[in-house]
Amino acid sequence: MLSNYLTIIFRKLRKERLYSIINLLGLTIGLTAFLLITLYVRDELSYDKFHTDHEQLYRVYATDTTRDVKQGAIAPDLAGIVLTDIPAVESAVRMISGGGKSLLTVGDERIYSDKVIFSDANFFEMLDFKLVEGVAQSVLDQPYQAVITTALAEKLFGEENPIGKTITLNKERELVVTGISETPPNNSSLRFDMLIRSGVAEMDTPRPSSMRSALTYLKISEDQDKTEVVKMINELKMKSSYGLFVKDDVFGLLPITDQRLHANFTYANLTDQSDIRFVYLFSGIGLVILLLAVINYVNMVTASSLKRAKEIGLRKVIGAQKSQLVWYQLVESVVVTTIALVLAFAFTERLLPIMNGLLGKTMELKYFSLEFLLFVPLMGLAIGVLTGLYPSFYISRYKPLVLLKNNMSGTAGKGGLRRVLVGFQFLVAGIMILVTLIMHSQMKFLKEQKMGFDEELLVYVPLFEDLKGKSQVFKNEVLGMSGVSQATVTNWMFGKHTWSSVFAGYFDSDVEERPPYVEVSFVLGDGDVINTLGLKVLESEEGFKMEQLDSTKIVISKLVADGLGWKDESAIGKYVYQYAGYKMKVVAVIEDFHSSSLKDEILPSVILGKESWWNENLLIRFEAEGHEATLKEIKAKYESLLNRPFEFSYVDDEIEKYYKEEADQVALFNTFSGLAIFISLLGLMAMATYSAEQRKKEVSVRKVLGASMRQLILLLNKENGVLVIVAFLIATPITVYAMQDWLAEFKYRVSIQPVIFVLALVGFFVLNLLVTLLFSMKVSKANPADTLRDE
Repeated sequence: MLSNYLTIIFRKLRKERLYSIINLLGLTIGLTAFLLITLYVRDELSYDKFHTDHEQLYRVYATDTTRDVKQGAIAPDLAGIVLTDIPAVESAVRMISGGGKSLLTVGDERIYSDKVIFSDANFFEMLDFKLVEGVAQSVLDQPYQAVITTALAEKLFGEENPIGKTITLNKERELVVTGISETPPNNSSLRFDMLIRSGVAEMDTPRPSSMRSALTYLKISEDQDKTEVVKMINELKMKSSYGLFVKDDVFGLLPITDQRLHANFTYANLTDQSDIRFVYLFSGIGLVILLLAVINYVNMVTASSLKRAKEIGLRKVIGAQKSQLVWYQLVESVVVTTIALVLAFAFTERLLPIMNGLLGKTMELKYFSLEFLLFVPLMGLAIGVLTGLYPSFYISRYKPLVLLKNNMSGTAGKGGLRRVLVGFQFLVAGIMILVTLIMHSQMKFLKEQKMGFDEELLVYVPLFEDLKGKSQVFKNEVLGMSGVSQATVTNWMFGKHTWSSVFAGYFDSDVEERPPYVEVSFVLGDGDVINTLGLKVLESEEGFKMEQLDSTKIVISKLVADGLGWKDESAIGKYVYQYAGYKMKVVAVIEDFHSSSLKDEILPSVILGKESWWNENLLIRFEAEGHEATLKEIKAKYESLLNRPFEFSYVDDEIEKYYKEEADQVALFNTFSGLAIFISLLGLMAMATYSAEQRKKEVSVRKVLGASMRQLILLLNKENGVLVIVAFLIATPITVYAMQDWLAEFKYRVSIQPVIFVLALVGFFVLNLLVTLLFSMKVSKANPADTLRDE
């Protein structure tokens, strides 16, 4: 019997090519999207689970209650205190970043890395990063021993064995290579090129003026109550030599497997971050798309069953049992689903590199894994049965005599379930369209929003510590090159800030009551910083010149003036104070400008005319033409002066990087949204086919009685039109509610305008009409005599 079923099914697929293609296309697209999203979700949920003891590993974080800031790193000496005083803590490891870009030199080979980490000796004992060369217990025995990844070893040493060789860090520190590790797996939140055994200066020496934080992991006994450990850590915090800095911190423990998706650190410190909400979002989209594909298949099968009415009637007359008709339809659904699943895997394999490139992942299909070998047959069978259940029982209930008379009214019923299914498709399509439009509107707003400074043709060139004292000489040589209009030596860099406070009056530790104060971002620079950035001066003292700014004078932004209580009066000539009473005279007020992305509030800023406390940048503004040639000239001068590889970046590119995650996710969402809408339109075709077949006698009667073509088309599309309007009415509040949460990520965002909903409704309504118009016209043009001859 099964072989007979299969023969009939394949004969039917060949005969009804258009119907088969539409059916397979809908299922294949739905399954492809589902598979891609499944791979994405599986990858996101696998982060940091490769560590053998991951269920015992926790990251210590701190929440600064005064600023509501969640930090992924803590005072470095707390790990030792916790290890000594809390027996349940079996071991601890600390890490600190080597800074921004570290210069690594081997002979004539010089490269930058932003993944250099200083660590405790037990790094490879606690964490399961595989060593190719070296022993975990001894590879970092001594300070300034280094373990490098295979990728870095190839860059620096080529085919040579690097063990025992020396690498110079930032032109000053000699490091001995004692081990080689595999490059951290792609599902590791912690990424590194080089691990250096920490020296005393890097981690253990207390710094009275500031605190260098360390990423800290603890290994805790399995049977220990973690809330008790957290309580004990908070009781021990004042034992730290950084007690002044941690007194307002509340410490917590985060499982290492949650540090990527559940951390929400304000400052992540060394590890990648994402958001579990995106996993939920795309999981939901994947399930919805699969559900749409199943609904589409069900509607197509039930619509086509009207054309097969006589065949089904004959089968029942010659003795076919209801169970046989049910089994036949189930087998057909399983076969079609299996073919669609095979095609979906083929498409997934070809689309996966594109998705990997978009998301920066290395996901892959493992065909011979146990997971795959179990998942595919079960998935094909489950979806096949689910898609076949309703059509099989729907078809088997037909009355043979009614079917043989070709009386479609005997099979039609009220079609309530079918309307619900199609309405659901329209609802999903409506939500997808609205969400896509709102996301596009927000991303467009981010690109067009004025930042308060002129980012066009503005370039950073990092200067580093070894150019201290020579930076102005280098700047003057750059200013003499063609195509350069402005340049300044400054610490300002988009997204990176030096924080402190300024007060409206004297403040010291002896004073109990603070005067009005503002936390500000300090911009240090020479006399050209305002002009180079293109900042607008709102008011200034008479004869103000930025180059005359000395240590007794300060330029403040409008937010600083407002915060210090000078909103309705001139700030010029007033004094601001730093801690311990150091005062500076306000000589100019500038318009506020963004030094970080539009996800954050605009920063109150002050400008001081002094050399940067740490690394500096040369900020260069180019003229419109010819700056590529000038950059080559700057490169030659830079490398001869610093003996470093030349690097630069455009400020507008740096700004875009802050929205890359959102931009990639929006692009991914738009892709899957388009697929969902396409599947909904296929479902609409099924509905149009069903409606046209079911009502063609009614249309013929109306045509005989004088109904026009326009009236007939309106009649056939009225039901779909009502469903579209109802779907969008339901979709509107759902979308508004859902998008408020996404838009809340941005401090500066668009408001959701009613016009978006109107345009989406009109657009989908027109699209709906275009899809169904062909079927409507076909029925409307049919000769009534051919349709009614059996009556």
